[in-house]
Amino acid sequence: MARQFGRFAVGVVAVLSLLPSTLAPTKNGAAHARAATTIFTEAKTAMMNATSFHVLGHFGSGAGETTIDMSMSPSKGGGSFQPFPGGTMEVVVTASTVYIRADERTWQELTGSKSTAELVANRWVKEPEANPSYPSIVEFTDSRRFVGLLTTGLAGFSELAAQARFRGRPAVVLTDSEHDKIYVAASGTPYLLGIQGQGNGSSGSMVFSDFGDAPMPAVPAHAVNLPKDG
Repeated sequence: MARQFGRFAVGVVAVLSLLPSTLAPTKNGAAHARAATTIFTEAKTAMMNATSFHVLGHFGSGAGETTIDMSMSPSKGGGSFQPFPGGTMEVVVTASTVYIRADERTWQELTGSKSTAELVANRWVKEPEANPSYPSIVEFTDSRRFVGLLTTGLAGFSELAAQARFRGRPAVVLTDSEHDKIYVAASGTPYLLGIQGQGNGSSGSMVFSDFGDAPMPAVPAHAVNLPKDG
């Protein structure tokens, strides 16, 4: 039973690609660009140093919509994710083990095996965290890996918009000529509060919350091992 967890990686990349990978330059001048870049760098550092946070995001619309609902920390995390439209997956990652529960369709996409999918559908499955098949899953629960992946290539901030409020919190808004927006906390620790991407024909958003006290999922009981190739 050949496992094809690379398909999950493709889903991860597809989701993140719906957010702005490089903000399009505006014409607001070098001073604004420097200020915006400094604010973004401080926000990235704050997120890297956070002991935990929660992420809620959606990408696309209608039949093509995918979502993420995860609590993350540097050592563990978990939640739910749609690796592709219509698929469902729950994950819990500890320092040593990856736990996955998914529907039959998702397991068939992940493993390439109908018999395996039928056997483990809607059951918790466990595998060693070190298994090379799971790096993309771990990146969606490890806060530092996730922030690094999310912010890689983000550059070109050249407009610092007026302060606003994002879900009730004072925020500085970084934007670009495509109207993509990044919201950074304007008081206290400069955490990344949200991202809204809508330029270049893409759409998607992420909301960050529960900094330092994100609720972590319990380790699943009675998880089974994924059947080996045979």
